[in-house]
Amino acid sequence: MTSKVVFRLVHKFVFHNVLTDVEHTLRRDLRRTKALLQDAQLMLQKNREAAGSRTTVKQLRNQVPARSFSF
Repeated sequence: MTSKVVFRLVHKFVFHNVLTDVEHTLRRDLRRTKALLQDAQLMLQKNREAAGSRTTVKQLRNQVPARSFSF
Protein backbone atom coordinates (compact mmCIF):
# COMPACT_ATOMS: atom_id res chain seq x y z
CA MET A 1 0.00 0.00 0.00
CA THR A 2 1.12 3.46 -0.70
CA SER A 3 1.26 6.11 1.95
CA LYS A 4 -1.62 7.98 0.27
CA VAL A 5 -3.89 4.96 0.56
CA VAL A 6 -2.93 4.42 4.20
CA PHE A 7 -3.47 8.10 4.93
CA ARG A 8 -6.91 7.98 3.30
CA LEU A 9 -7.89 4.89 5.27
CA VAL A 10 -6.72 6.40 8.55
CA HIS A 11 -8.46 9.70 7.76
CA LYS A 12 -11.67 7.88 6.85
CA PHE A 13 -11.56 5.83 10.07
CA VAL A 14 -10.88 8.86 12.28
CA PHE A 15 -13.50 10.98 10.51
CA HIS A 16 -16.07 8.19 10.85
CA ASN A 17 -15.38 7.88 14.60
CA VAL A 18 -15.73 11.63 15.06
CA LEU A 19 -19.05 11.60 13.22
CA THR A 20 -20.21 8.66 15.31
CA ASP A 21 -19.35 10.53 18.53
CA VAL A 22 -21.11 13.68 17.31
CA GLU A 23 -24.14 11.67 16.22
CA HIS A 24 -24.29 9.95 19.61
CA THR A 25 -24.12 13.32 21.39
CA LEU A 26 -26.81 14.81 19.17
CA ARG A 27 -29.12 11.84 19.69
CA ARG A 28 -28.66 12.07 23.47
CA ASP A 29 -29.36 15.81 23.39
CA LEU A 30 -32.45 15.20 21.28
CA ARG A 31 -33.79 12.64 23.78
CA ARG A 32 -33.22 15.09 26.63
CA THR A 33 -34.89 17.91 24.72
CA LYS A 34 -37.90 15.74 23.94
CA ALA A 35 -38.21 14.76 27.62
CA LEU A 36 -38.02 18.41 28.69
CA LEU A 37 -40.65 19.35 26.11
CA GLN A 38 -42.98 16.63 27.36
CA ASP A 39 -42.50 17.81 30.95
CA ALA A 40 -43.21 21.40 29.95
CA GLN A 41 -46.35 20.38 28.06
CA LEU A 42 -47.57 18.38 31.05
CA MET A 43 -46.99 21.32 33.39
CA LEU A 44 -48.85 23.67 31.03
CA GLN A 45 -51.76 21.25 30.84
CA LYS A 46 -51.92 20.98 34.63
CA ASN A 47 -51.82 24.77 34.98
CA ARG A 48 -54.67 25.14 32.48
CA GLU A 49 -56.74 22.57 34.33
CA ALA A 50 -55.97 24.21 37.67
CA ALA A 51 -56.96 27.62 36.30
CA GLY A 52 -60.29 26.18 35.20
CA SER A 53 -60.80 24.63 38.62
CA ARG A 54 -59.97 27.91 40.35
CA THR A 55 -62.54 29.73 38.25
CA THR A 56 -65.17 27.13 39.13
CA VAL A 57 -64.34 27.39 42.84
CA LYS A 58 -64.62 31.20 42.71
CA GLN A 59 -67.98 30.96 40.95
CA LEU A 60 -69.26 28.49 43.54
CA ARG A 61 -68.04 30.68 46.41
CA ASN A 62 -69.84 33.63 44.91
CA GLN A 63 -73.04 31.62 44.62
CA VAL A 64 -73.02 30.27 48.19
CA PRO A 65 -73.70 33.59 50.02
CA ALA A 66 -76.34 34.55 47.49
CA ARG A 67 -78.22 31.27 47.97
CA SER A 68 -77.93 31.30 51.75
CA PHE A 69 -79.63 34.72 51.92
CA SER A 70 -82.37 33.89 49.41
CA PHE A 71 -84.37 31.69 51.82
